Amino acid sequence: MWSAVIALGFVVLSYPRDLLPDFEASLGWLAALVAAVAMADVKNLRAPWIPVPVLLFLVLCGTSVVWSVSPDDTVRALVLYGGIAVFGCLVVSSTEISVLLRGISWGAVAVAALTLWAVLMGYAGAGGPVGEAPVLGYHGNRNIVSYSLVLGLAAVLAGRPTLRAGDGRSVWTLVRWGAPIPVIVVVLVLTRSGTGMVAAAALVCAALLMAVARRTRVFATATSKVVGLVVAALAVLLASTITQSVFEALGRRTDFSGRVPLWRAVVDVWQEAPLLGYGWGAIWPYSWFAPESLTEVKQQIDVEAQTSLSHGHNIVFDLLPQLGLVGVVLLAVLIGGAVAWLFVPLGEREYVVARWTSLGSLALVVNGVSEPMLSIPIGWFVLVTVSASSSRLRRDGALSRSR
Repeated sequence: MWSAVIALGFVVLSYPRDLLPDFEASLGWLAALVAAVAMADVKNLRAPWIPVPVLLFLVLCGTSVVWSVSPDDTVRALVLYGGIAVFGCLVVSSTEISVLLRGISWGAVAVAALTLWAVLMGYAGAGGPVGEAPVLGYHGNRNIVSYSLVLGLAAVLAGRPTLRAGDGRSVWTLVRWGAPIPVIVVVLVLTRSGTGMVAAAALVCAALLMAVARRTRVFATATSKVVGLVVAALAVLLASTITQSVFEALGRRTDFSGRVPLWRAVVDVWQEAPLLGYGWGAIWPYSWFAPESLTEVKQQIDVEAQTSLSHGHNIVFDLLPQLGLVGVVLLAVLIGGAVAWLFVPLGEREYVVARWTSLGSLALVVNGVSEPMLSIPIGWFVLVTVSASSSRLRRDGALSRSR
């Protein structure tokens, strides 16, 4: 039941906007379904433990109503993202990691299926024909389809089963685990999203490297951990180079589709309120969270950028004008704390959680180069589950057992 409701939540939070014209009403129905499943599984239900980094971020969001240029929108945003955080923390607290990963994997397959169905049925705005033009699906945007599938791929790779010699069920287990991969990859390729393809390749490479590191225990010493961090930094630089090559191969612009002027404008406006920004939810007219009117701050960004976009097209530049440098630091703490488990000696069952916190974070960061993955509902959900999974490892004593 939990895997099914997580899968449904994944689809809803990916926001196929032509399928869910009223996003907030859809979240209400999702909340009712979650409550029903929780009542049915009340014996295993646990209170949603909100990790300290997530709690601090939400406190900052709530406190920003004091200086927000649009207090009403800040309150609305706090309720929306707070609700998603409770959902994410509830499923992590009340289920095993396998249930969470299975649910997200199913959700990604459902997004892929809905995308192809909309295109094959000739739905207006769904893109295609398949193989001739990018597929957009009910989402109406290939980037949305792309990052949703990449997040699902991270869950699939994180849930890789441990096979034992002589186990007759190994082949079936492997087939069942790997079945979502070709579905996700095929639809991802059909979207023709350069960022999505780079992110998927980065996830596969990272999963392979993690498997090698796990087998050879290369992070057993402090020196090797430092080397690992340096290699990771170099990999990010290499990925940025590869991204440009992929864009050129797809005939796309290498300046992130003209978003650089937007980022310059964001920085100029942010410098007037560098520490705390102008209020959570008070700047961008997200399609899933449209304010009644644009603030003067957003209008200033539009004038300087000479364009009007609904978000910052980057995980950091989207956040800067909302919560300033403090918000960006909290984002770094959220991701850094989750990835740190990669360098901690863990048992096999616990290491599955570490794979999820690392691969989930990587998917958010790479997609965050061109998309506001923290503010996107599905991105925020994944970030919360990553942080909550990390916090659960700590509460269960994984750190003390590794010493």
